[in-house]
Amino acid sequence: MEAADSSPTFLGRLRFEHLFILIFILALVLRFLFLDLKLFHHDEAVHAWFSFKLLTEGTYVYDPVYHGPLLYYTTAGMFALLGDSDLVARIVPALLGTLMVLLVWPIYRLGYLGKRSALIAALFLAISPPNMVYFSRFLRNDIFIAFFTLLFLVALLYYLEYGQRRYVVVAALAAGLGCCSKENMPLILMIFGVFLVAAVLLKWVHLKKGWWLDFILGSVVMLAVGSLFYSSFGAHPEVLWTGAFQAIEHWTAMSSQQRLGGAAVFLYPALPAL
Repeated sequence: MEAADSSPTFLGRLRFEHLFILIFILALVLRFLFLDLKLFHHDEAVHAWFSFKLLTEGTYVYDPVYHGPLLYYTTAGMFALLGDSDLVARIVPALLGTLMVLLVWPIYRLGYLGKRSALIAALFLAISPPNMVYFSRFLRNDIFIAFFTLLFLVALLYYLEYGQRRYVVVAALAAGLGCCSKENMPLILMIFGVFLVAAVLLKWVHLKKGWWLDFILGSVVMLAVGSLFYSSFGAHPEVLWTGAFQAIEHWTAMSSQQRLGGAAVFLYPALPAL
């Protein structure tokens, strides 16, 4: 763990904070400037249309083909507040992509990143054209997953450092909302879980006494959030026991189609960049 430097002069501290603010402003500009310049991608058009139907007709039922419900409820909410347009539809992804830059700050404050590392991480999140900027200006679930994964990480780190229950609640909300965004979030949580178990067994981290009560609380919060959204706030409770099987069946079938299939050596040249 790279400890945060607590001894710089006031001028040095101010300079770092100014640079961080400038990076945040850059991220804000790159995401919101001419946000409606490009026409909708076909995925965006589908998502916006379902959100519009949710707003105008009050109809939504989870379909794994189109991923989780959170995008549709948040987009419908933005339509209700600001009217329906291409720009309004992309506001939530742009906002989440911008806030990811700010999430670097609490990691720095914990001491897991030094000043230089924090600035580099924030800058990469702010300006990465093929990933962070593009998907922050795109009405799909990808930036939702990225944001809630990073928020979950921040909350988990704070819980491991301070052992306070409020961080469990934040982590559970992030996990629940991530699961309501796309079906790959449970796999991400499994990866976190495996790493955490290994870290505990290797004594890299130490859980506080009574941690299992916090785990139960977090699980209840996460399940409550997922139940609200996947049941369409009680309108379709049957999804709570059919949705997971539908998702597994659909994405297992999609994997066999090899929509991006190719020879075994197709991705080998990209391995050094990973």
